[in-house]
Amino acid sequence: MQQWIIGTIVAVIGIGLVLWLFFWPSWRARRILQKPFPRQWRRILRQRVRLYQILPPPLQRRLEHFIQLFIHDKKFYGAAGLVITDAIRVTIAAEACVLILGRTIDEYAKLRSIVVYPSSFLADEQNQVIRLGESWHNGRVIIAWDEVANHSLYLPPGHNVTIHEFAHQLDSQDGYSDGIPNIPASAIHIWSQAFSHALAGLRQQLQAAQPTWLNPYAATNAAEFFAVCSEAFFTDPYAFEKHYPDLFQLLRSFYRLDPREWFTSRASQDAEKKQVR
Repeated sequence: MQQWIIGTIVAVIGIGLVLWLFFWPSWRARRILQKPFPRQWRRILRQRVRLYQILPPPLQRRLEHFIQLFIHDKKFYGAAGLVITDAIRVTIAAEACVLILGRTIDEYAKLRSIVVYPSSFLADEQNQVIRLGESWHNGRVIIAWDEVANHSLYLPPGHNVTIHEFAHQLDSQDGYSDGIPNIPASAIHIWSQAFSHALAGLRQQLQAAQPTWLNPYAATNAAEFFAVCSEAFFTDPYAFEKHYPDLFQLLRSFYRLDPREWFTSRASQDAEKKQVR
């Protein structure tokens, strides 16, 4: 009798774990997404987030869903007196979630918090190191709001601090910031070879004092190279493909997105509007 009771308890616990692991996350997500996307948030996206503006409508809706889940799950903290507002939450969440539009919100499962400074911050007092952003293995991103707002609104080609720092989060999913994100084992050799070759080429250009198309900061190490390439992939895809065709295809495969389509679509819409006028 006692064994039967113990067996029953174990079975119940086992069933509970299965339900929690496989059904609870999807049920919870559905509960969150039952609430309509706030109009004020959509207004922020339309006014402040250029990437949202150029997305096709289906991806805009998908991004809105990811933003809801992201803001519900992640904690935002203001630093140096900054008060966290909806504009800050929505803008950062939007650009962070653009990276995973072709994947799932689970890519940020390890991310816990975002610390936001009003502007650049002192990251190392001893060496007086000033930064615009940092990404930590413990699931924390630190970022400068003025840079986020500027990059989000104007989308300067090849530069986006939010994309940069959250690309680091994707890179470190496996516990290592090495420029190799969570890709199939069969693809690691091709990825490493292509990125290592491109990184070596960039360093040679810099050593020879030659002008470089890619941000020179990418030459720091493999992790920074991946993050800077991600910035270029999402903000200047045609130029990135021209200069680094192999890397473009690898990032396109990893992110499961092709940002060229967004820019082409937006350009066509703008041209049509001009003709109507």
